[in-house]
Amino acid sequence: MALAAAPPASKKQEPLSTDFSASSDGQTEAALSALDDGYFETLLFGNSCPEFIRDDMDEHLAAQLMQDLQVFHDAYSSLGKPAVLTLMGDSTMVGLNFPLMQMLTKRIEDHYRMTIRLDCDPQQKTDGACKPKSLNAIDIYPDLKKTATEDQFNAISAVTARLNAAAASLPKDQVFFFKPTNKTRESHWGGGFYSTIFFGPFQNGIVVNLWAFTPELARNCWHPKFTRALSALSTDAVVWNIGLHLMHLHPARTCKPTDPAEETYWNCQAQYDEVVEDTLKQLMTVADFAIFKTTNYICERNFITKWTSAVMSWSSSEAAMEAQCQADCHLDQTGRSCKDELMTAHGATVQHDLGMEAWKRVRNDEKQKLAVLDAFNETVGQCDDAPDGRHFKNANFRLLRQMMEMLRRRAVSKK
Repeated sequence: MALAAAPPASKKQEPLSTDFSASSDGQTEAALSALDDGYFETLLFGNSCPEFIRDDMDEHLAAQLMQDLQVFHDAYSSLGKPAVLTLMGDSTMVGLNFPLMQMLTKRIEDHYRMTIRLDCDPQQKTDGACKPKSLNAIDIYPDLKKTATEDQFNAISAVTARLNAAAASLPKDQVFFFKPTNKTRESHWGGGFYSTIFFGPFQNGIVVNLWAFTPELARNCWHPKFTRALSALSTDAVVWNIGLHLMHLHPARTCKPTDPAEETYWNCQAQYDEVVEDTLKQLMTVADFAIFKTTNYICERNFITKWTSAVMSWSSSEAAMEAQCQADCHLDQTGRSCKDELMTAHGATVQHDLGMEAWKRVRNDEKQKLAVLDAFNETVGQCDDAPDGRHFKNANFRLLRQMMEMLRRRAVSKK
């Protein structure tokens, strides 16, 4: 596992030529099932995006977001310490991150990208785990002292040190390999990690992290060492959601423990409200501000192939499907109904209600430090906007605007 980076954009430099291990070519279903770090990297920095992400932000919205980010920067940064925003979760978080990154990279020339790559050769591991490679800013950008100011250089050096510290803190005892593109990968991060620092109008810098996290790759819904990693990153604000990956469509999207390469679901061994409550409490120990993003609405009518057949089977033979699911997956051992965790409108509604109950319980103690970004209510019934039934193309801009308003309000409250 090593840090890799693209050079800062400038009028005199050619764009980085990167050999991505996967690309986003509009094949949404194939790309999402791959869960490949190259796919996420393409989403962040490539020129194309899958059909569920818009890339046509208007200038009015962009100007609003820049203003909100300036307030966030002014409240959380200091000389040598950039303001740090971390988005953590699944492909729906990528849907928020992509337009934000496009907007920033188009407007700010002096930005520096740092990616923790997950490629791992099992034959070259040490003590059963890939060791993070220790890098400093000069290793990443040989000409950094020529392209950055002294203050920028010091800030970038600090960010790379924090990335290395975060990587070193991950749980090495839970090695996991998966094979999405006939390559063996190892994911301690639970997917991938991408960090960019922006300067321009932000004198001390703003770091935007995408922690592309899915529980089946991390083999955990949460781990204490993930909390340590967030702390090492000096995260000021974090936005979190993993809800789609806690829904099954058994047997098509199985909840039965199988070959990890086939899994798209993870059993947290707890009700969803317990997962949300425990995770939010962990996030709030290391970040000044946490935003719980609820899971999108689900439009099962837009599913295709075997998913459609599974939905029809559950609709026509619910009792028999529940019995088969419990026999295979044993959700009843923790008092849970298989039907209530289905990737359907019903399952999404149950998950939303449980998540909101957990958020309210935690918020009673931390009203100023916790907010909710309600993607469920923003997308409910908007099935024409979800080509695959679970990713809503036009909702991302609205959710991004709401998220930035929340960050701004928290920043203002700190003054």
